[in-house]
Amino acid sequence: MLVDYHLHTKFCHHATGEMDHYIHEAIAQGFEEIGFADHAPTNNGFDSKHRMTISQFPEYVNQIQELRKAFSSISIRLGIEADLYPGFEKHLEKLRHEYPIEYVVGSVHLVEDFFVFTTDPVHLSKESERQLIRRYFDQIENGIRSGLIDVVGHFDVIKWSLPHAKEEIVAAGQKVLETVAQRELAIELNTSGLRKRPGEMYPNKNLLHTAWSLGIPVCLGSDAHKPQEIGTNFEKAINLLYELGYRRKSITKGGLRIFLPG
Repeated sequence: MLVDYHLHTKFCHHATGEMDHYIHEAIAQGFEEIGFADHAPTNNGFDSKHRMTISQFPEYVNQIQELRKAFSSISIRLGIEADLYPGFEKHLEKLRHEYPIEYVVGSVHLVEDFFVFTTDPVHLSKESERQLIRRYFDQIENGIRSGLIDVVGHFDVIKWSLPHAKEEIVAAGQKVLETVAQRELAIELNTSGLRKRPGEMYPNKNLLHTAWSLGIPVCLGSDAHKPQEIGTNFEKAINLLYELGYRRKSITKGGLRIFLPG
């Protein structure tokens, strides 16, 4: 059951490769299903340099629908990655109502003006770090409670910029996983942290074990920003899931193929 539900395209202005290039690569690797989950547009200028515009969104949808007709040997899903920031709900609800979006990966990239993928050194007091981590997970929890997302993306990605605050991040994340379980959502096991920073997947093993203990389903995502990144390190991801007690399932949740605690 090779699937990858987190693929970006040139529509987001910071990925490369045509959609059909991603599909050809996926077929060559033996994938049964893929899902494009590019950065959804917003209506208020939020982080515009990292996402498609509202005017581009119909073309994004149309291209996926046309590619489904052209490629019969692989299932192609229409998803988006929606940012969870204060006030995101109304516009995301409108997108979900007006377009045939099959799933939404909800993620946090900005906490106020703090970019979680910053490459600049981060110098914060201990108290400021705690506040940043709390606000990060508050935004995730608001997204979960909105009822507008299906999967929580790169759950503990705040560790990218605060790699030394692992204990605080795990403690805060464990509490939010309880809400994920209550709302019966899935989390993504995102392998991009192995090819970038911090050298481990999102979420880390401790949080993934908590997810297992709470019965939370997991889906796989490479967060590919170019075709050759599809499925990167999925063997390691699947081995980790099996080690923790997850089992491969061909059943679906919200249309997605997932791993469930065994």
